[in-house]
Amino acid sequence: MRDASVSSLITSKIICDLDLRGNFYFYSLNLPYTMYIYLHICFISVHVEEYRGNKENIMLKLSGRGLDKKDFFGKSDPYVIIEKRNDKGRLVRTYRTEVIKNTLDPDWKPIKVSLDRLCGGDFRREIKFRCYDWDGAEGDPEDKDIEFDEFIGEFSTTPKDLFSCEASELQFDLVNPRKAKKKKHYRNSGVISLKTVAMDSDHSFLDYMFGGTDLCFTVAIDMTASNGSPSQPTSLHYTDPFTPNQYTIAMQAVLEIIQDYDTDQLLPAFGFGCRVPPEYKVSHEWPLNGNSENPFCQGASGVLDAYRRCLEEVRLSGPTNFAPVIRHVSRLAVEHQDGSRYYVLLILTDGTIDDWTECKRAVIEASFLPVSIIVVGIGNGDFTEMELLDQDVWLLEEGGQKACRDIVQFVELRKYLRPAADGTDGVRWSKVALAKDVLQELPTQIMEYMRRRRLRPASAASAAAAAAAAAANPNAPVTE
Repeated sequence: MRDASVSSLITSKIICDLDLRGNFYFYSLNLPYTMYIYLHICFISVHVEEYRGNKENIMLKLSGRGLDKKDFFGKSDPYVIIEKRNDKGRLVRTYRTEVIKNTLDPDWKPIKVSLDRLCGGDFRREIKFRCYDWDGAEGDPEDKDIEFDEFIGEFSTTPKDLFSCEASELQFDLVNPRKAKKKKHYRNSGVISLKTVAMDSDHSFLDYMFGGTDLCFTVAIDMTASNGSPSQPTSLHYTDPFTPNQYTIAMQAVLEIIQDYDTDQLLPAFGFGCRVPPEYKVSHEWPLNGNSENPFCQGASGVLDAYRRCLEEVRLSGPTNFAPVIRHVSRLAVEHQDGSRYYVLLILTDGTIDDWTECKRAVIEASFLPVSIIVVGIGNGDFTEMELLDQDVWLLEEGGQKACRDIVQFVELRKYLRPAADGTDGVRWSKVALAKDVLQELPTQIMEYMRRRRLRPASAASAAAAAAAAAANPNAPVTE
């Protein structure tokens, strides 16, 4: 099921649309894909593949001792350029340290280095370190052309040598070939100490999906009286046999895509702000299928069927409280903070939040857990509070507490609705554009949680072990 789910996931991230005028639109969520589009006379083929380089990062810490004095009135202003051999055997600049002014014993800041950029995954490839004396005037940029800077010395090594050494630091003689030829007893132009520290990996969204992370979606529908009686055509919950209501439109557009993210496609669905049988007390976590022990619906169609049946059984009431269903999802997420599951709550509502303070506190608490919240505004209500929850610039704060990350995405359904072209009372909607905007921030939110918790995909540990083994034994046969 995992392979099928991931395949559907990849398909759903690349969204295409053809409007009534024959204009073709192509949407992507800016994920790290290489994409090829083949346009034929009668159909379009989209091929997607993820670049699979070495995503491991390391930290290089360099310091120098006893470097040559190059400045007439001072010492030296040293910096180091790191170069690698490309596939054509040419040296290509990859990284550069900052300049340390007026010293012969520099201690440079650590450099975060991608192994893919450093050696392309070939642990036997040469890496060259060149040290220069910066010769710029005060106010000049430090990364100006090195042809104006004086060469101090260089040394070469390989990733294999860096990783296979058990010492905490490696010592390299900084050699100037010209001085070595001229001076009989020349030894070096200083010594560079190099320390390598393993770090994290730049894993992609798909790495976690292929690594086994399950996305668990929960649906919550506003069933308060402000939506209007479902029996009246003016109600946002009115069921017309020919035209779907706005809640149905939103669910069709979003659930038909997000169900493919969920491995088993079992989606728990709740109504909130309604009076439920048999005693008709107000509930904010009422399962649409009426089964509190098993609130799961089978895919998008199961949620829609349960929603229609539920409207016949419950009584719309109030207030509009978000906190209970947010905390319901948070309680589930507390048990799965290891990266194995990530929870997404989809809330469909017509407007004002009545438990505003508690709602903010619930969102702040959820920001520390593997949780994202997507809010879709239904109808023409006031969605000011929803926009305040969706803090793209400033993190949400309440009562001295502050969210650690932005986990809320809000979109207004009315922005995607258009009157029917035939002049009838029906509406048209852009399903593709709605789904794109609803899901746009989700991959970023998931990745931010994983990075904050330093969680790696399940397959990354074995990949890191294989990389270390390859560095230690470069002659070993490669297996896929």
